[in-house]
Amino acid sequence: SIMFAKIQQLILFYSIVNISKSFVTKYRFLDSRFPNRLSIGKLVLNSAKTNDIEVDVCVLGGGIAGSTISWLLQERENCKVALVDPKIEIGTWYPNYGEWRDEWHTLSDRLNLPELKDCTTNEWEVTECFFGGSNNIPITEKTSLDRPYVRVDRIKMQNLYRRRFKDANGITVASKLSSSRIANNLFDKSLLHDVSGSTLTLDNGNTIRCKVVIDATGLESKLVAKEDSMLARGSYYSIPTGFQIAYGFIATVDKLGPYNFSAMTLFDYRTDHLESNPQHLKEAEDKPTFMYAMPLSANTDGTYRVFWEETSLVGKGKRRLTFEECKRRALLRLEHHGIKVSNVEEEEYCYIPMGGELPDRTQRVIGFGGAANMVHPSTGYHACRMLAASTDLSKVIGEGIRNNSPSDKIAADAYRSIWSQTTRGQRDFQAFGGDFLMAQNVNILRGFFSAFFRVDLPIWGGFLAGWPGLPGNIHHETWDRRLLFALNLFTKMSNEVRLAMMTYAVKHTATFGPNLLLRSLTPPFLFGSGPLDY
Repeated sequence: SIMFAKIQQLILFYSIVNISKSFVTKYRFLDSRFPNRLSIGKLVLNSAKTNDIEVDVCVLGGGIAGSTISWLLQERENCKVALVDPKIEIGTWYPNYGEWRDEWHTLSDRLNLPELKDCTTNEWEVTECFFGGSNNIPITEKTSLDRPYVRVDRIKMQNLYRRRFKDANGITVASKLSSSRIANNLFDKSLLHDVSGSTLTLDNGNTIRCKVVIDATGLESKLVAKEDSMLARGSYYSIPTGFQIAYGFIATVDKLGPYNFSAMTLFDYRTDHLESNPQHLKEAEDKPTFMYAMPLSANTDGTYRVFWEETSLVGKGKRRLTFEECKRRALLRLEHHGIKVSNVEEEEYCYIPMGGELPDRTQRVIGFGGAANMVHPSTGYHACRMLAASTDLSKVIGEGIRNNSPSDKIAADAYRSIWSQTTRGQRDFQAFGGDFLMAQNVNILRGFFSAFFRVDLPIWGGFLAGWPGLPGNIHHETWDRRLLFALNLFTKMSNEVRLAMMTYAVKHTATFGPNLLLRSLTPPFLFGSGPLDY
């Protein structure tokens, strides 16, 4: 009977094996590039080791930049993508995003993603600013901008990306890569390049083998090398990194004070709420902040739900503010206007590095988003620039994968797609703008922005985001268009602001040389066009 039982077990075992082979033969999809990988629907296995993952592209960072490029490569370019982030299934994108409506709709069309237009919580037909208190502008005067603004529903957008990526059989890995660059294309651990691709060893023990590595972890990435300033423009001085610091919160308030429920307030640079304390007033004049306000809803009891944010536009060194200072100023501003705050439901501490040198284009790791210094160095806009660049970048990488191009060539083509001579020239002009703004007191900033918004809307609108494919950018893509914009703006400034601008332009050029500001505003035969699009 024992022998009979063993024979039955053997028959059952071989039956299961044959059924399994038949199932696999019928339903498997093998990829000749990765013979160890076996995909059955959305289930991905590996016949070698269960913790080995073989893909075309590994994307590090599951924020808005990493999620965008992962989805495009997986769904549109038919690449096999692994998206790595320790909070990939549970994390929420941070912080709140606000965008101009015409830009948001343009991006929806550019990405061929109609659902993006629905990823908003609020829309305002009018945007307002307060620049009163100096330059002969009354303290109560409003500047109304006839350009609608939207608040992005970041949770809805994140869920949209997650669903599209998973439906296209993308792989998500809840882990991270603990590695730091020690030399060009060399890392202290866990990341190794070779002639045919890269191997990453994640903190959870997974090993990822891929042809392309994309770093979307932010500007302070430990993997992406920055360009040498001497090679970029012949200067020993690097472009400084500034920081936009903001404290924001969603709260219920009893009234709106000077703020219009039907409008989004982009800038309130007034300092009258600090006049009772000379020390606080002096600090705010020297290190300015502004209030940014989004009225979200009116409650039945007459109260309002509002997103408030006190922001330091850009600063460095001693002019870099703390979150605590921004919070203190925000509450004092609301108190001054008689606005009582209750039921704070959400707080955010926003830290955005701006400026700095661009990525070294000879490296294998492809930086994207903040890791590629795509944040606007004057305004802090990032999401719209990244989304506009993502379509061209995904096509370049997808083509390289399909052609089985060397990994180094794919990376070089990717950086050329992001930072061409055209986008570099535009960014050089923006970098000067950021350096100028972070050095000015509140009176100069009020005067500057008051003049800025008197320029025709398509022109100032094109500067704020400043990336090819976005509305109005045509006014800033070439040196002659930028020069016309600068001259137009200059004629609208007060004499005090003009003097500050000219003085700083001379100082800036003396520090960084002519191959930054002057190169961005003059024909190529004078100062060249910057590094070649090799």
